[in-house]
Amino acid sequence: MAPVRQLVSALFVTFTATNLPAREPVDFNREIRPILSDRCFHCHGPDSSARSAGLRLDTYEDALDVINPGDAEASELVARIFSDDPDDVMPPPDSHRTLTQQEKEILKQWIDEGAHYDQHWSFKPLADPEPPLTEDSSWPRNDIDRFILAKLEAEDFTPTPEASKERLLRRLAFDLTG
Repeated sequence: MAPVRQLVSALFVTFTATNLPAREPVDFNREIRPILSDRCFHCHGPDSSARSAGLRLDTYEDALDVINPGDAEASELVARIFSDDPDDVMPPPDSHRTLTQQEKEILKQWIDEGAHYDQHWSFKPLADPEPPLTEDSSWPRNDIDRFILAKLEAEDFTPTPEASKERLLRRLAFDLTG
């Protein structure tokens, strides 16, 4: 009975591994920066008085000391986060910070994808998004209306007719007086 169970287990693992959906590329600001900020920057961040081993992970140029972009297996960072040795593992046990297996895999994937660092969203210049094309070109009066109408059309809804001036004044009075 045991060989049959092993065969079924092996087939199940093979089937599931080959049918897993491909993971989206890792987004630095959404996935990597929060991990580094919470688990790594305390010892390897911008504060020079708290920095350990002279290593900074908050800047790309300094992080290249332990990251080999495009090759996670050759990166010291990956070796440290996957290490079982308490003297080598990062974050160290005495920091009381740990990485989940999923976070480790995300970091590894990020390095394999080239370890792209991105500027924090608040420092990026604002960009005007291109308004979407809509089926009904008579309803939108401005670009915001185009975005709203595109979402309504995607959900198979139509906009309600414009309210009368009396109804709009009534709504305004309720807004102002409660």
